[in-house]
Order: sequence, then structure tokens, then C-alpha cells
Amino acid sequence: MHPSKRKPKLRSLSLLLPIQQNSNSYALPPLSAAASEATINWDKETFFQSATFSAIKADVKATSFLSRAWNGEEVLADHGTIQLQLPERNRAESIDSIISHYRFKSYRCEKLDILFGDSEDAPSVKGLHASLQQLPDQSLPGCI
Repeated sequence: MHPSKRKPKLRSLSLLLPIQQNSNSYALPPLSAAASEATINWDKETFFQSATFSAIKADVKATSFLSRAWNGEEVLADHGTIQLQLPERNRAESIDSIISHYRFKSYRCEKLDILFGDSEDAPSVKGLHASLQQLPDQSLPGCI
């Protein structure tokens, strides 16, 4: 199944809903969301085989619950593992074609392990502090 059609498996998702009162009006700050683990699996036609992240935290904008996507500033995971594979066949697919229901400005993992293949002897890079940020598209009007 195509990864854009799969939802990550989440364990123990919790949301905290704080409400703040400011001079006769109520403001809803971001909601704190946490998951003990999330796993994503891809088919054999991509370089990605699987990704697992644990101890995940994020502040989700309250307006996310009125739309199909969760929005916020950052998702933080304490530990993650990405397993790569050689695709069975070459499939050209851009990142833009993948539909995601998570739209955060940055994704960060304190300890990321990248494994190249299934065998125990396969090369790996472990313990990386990784951060991914979505930058504005410079080709759009108004972006500097």
C-alpha cells in the first residue's frame, strides 16, 4: 500500500486541553499531544522500508480539529529508527505527491538511528540528533 494512504500506528495518544481566561474572553492555546510510539511502513518500491519513533510530543493548534490535518510548530521524538532498502523497481515520485495529515514547521528527533538494509551486518548510523524544517517556497510571491 502506498504510504500516503496509510496512517501511522499510534500508541497511547493523549491530548491536554488548557483554557486560559483573558479579560472576559477565553483563548485556547496549543494543545499538548503525546504518543508513546508511531510506526510507518512503506512498500518495496521506495528507499524507505520503515520508520519508528518513540516518546513523541507536539503542540497542536486547536484549529487542527476543524480540518483534516494536524498543524503546529514542532514534533519532537526522543528516539527514532529509519530502515532503508533498495527498491524492487525504480519509481519516480516526488515528495510533493505524498499526502500527509501532519503539517508541522519542524520535526526533530533527539536520537535517530538509520539502518541500511535488514541484516545485522548492514551499515548503520546511530545516535544522530536530526531536525527537518519546512522552509517557505522561494518561488512563491512574497517570499524573500
